[in-house]
Amino acid sequence: MLASILRRVEALELDLNGLSVVTEAATGAYACTATIAAVAGARRVSIFARDTRRHGSASDAF
Repeated sequence: MLASILRRVEALELDLNGLSVVTEAATGAYACTATIAAVAGARRVSIFARDTRRHGSASDAF
């Protein structure tokens, strides 16, 4: 997964250098949002989650 993230960040020229990013701690396809922000150079990445019936528990996401 990390190799795929690195390729996409490079292809999109995604530059979050110096920014603070807030994203969800998620499962499934969205489990990589915090990693994407960090790889793209975010200064700080904060993640939040809550329990849901449809998408699982916050502890699963973390």
